[in-house]
Amino acid sequence: MENNNRLFAGILLVVIGTMLLLNTFNIINWPILAFYISYWPLLFIIIGLNILLSRKIVLKIILWMVVILLPLTANFFPYPNSSFIGYFYTNPATKSESFAVSHDKKAETSSLVIDFDQGTINMASSSEGKLLSGIISHQGSFILDEDYINDTAKIYMKLKYANNVKNVFNLNLYDNIPWDITLNNGASNANLDLSNLIINKLDINSGATNLDIKLSAKNTESNVFIDTGASNIDIKVPSSAGVKAKVNAPLATKNWAGEWFEKEDYVVSSNYEKAESKIYIELSSGISRINIIH
Repeated sequence: MENNNRLFAGILLVVIGTMLLLNTFNIINWPILAFYISYWPLLFIIIGLNILLSRKIVLKIILWMVVILLPLTANFFPYPNSSFIGYFYTNPATKSESFAVSHDKKAETSSLVIDFDQGTINMASSSEGKLLSGIISHQGSFILDEDYINDTAKIYMKLKYANNVKNVFNLNLYDNIPWDITLNNGASNANLDLSNLIINKLDINSGATNLDIKLSAKNTESNVFIDTGASNIDIKVPSSAGVKAKVNAPLATKNWAGEWFEKEDYVVSSNYEKAESKIYIELSSGISRINIIH
């Protein structure tokens, strides 16, 4: 019995420590405090089950694994209204903010970095003359910084304290200037219509994601780097562009629509050598569905 308790305690500490470490490095979002304060009656049920299962080590381990993983689902459930809960935690109201960055005529290229935890991002092009404009709906703190270094406009956007799937970015980028775009996000839906933009580089680092990308053939060379967790990924490439892709996703289901051939570690479109616009794609993913249409 004593050995079982030690085994259980050891496994529990390893799992909790691992989750806290992953949360520290923003690999996962684990809103444990807000969740347990909001759903505090669950603790009585957990304690009761733990007593009933005192001699069944395997079931106790399963029970505590469920308890530990439950906060990961917190954003999919409403926080209940309670003065007791409100004393510790307030679920803020959603607010909308519009934003814009003017186009300094000295800027010949533009760099955009967006950091946010969860939500939806919709990106498209605009010919209105502003470098960037849009509306964001969120429950946290929105930061927008801009700077000009030599001939490059550098734009940084961050959404803080808003771990909620209801966050929504609606973003329009100026279509007459080359872009470097970096997205760092957690669980999200990303609809990126870049078909009318000049893309130098697109770099996406995310957790579990529904990712829909439409690329363009407006640049002679574009580089796309994608690193995600378990995801649904759809990439649409213009038929006039040549594509060279390297996919590191052994557990993913892959579909290549169009004419392709394999060359060493790459999958290459049949028109790659003759195409005036070339796109390089490097994709790493977990258990995913990957669909690349050419």
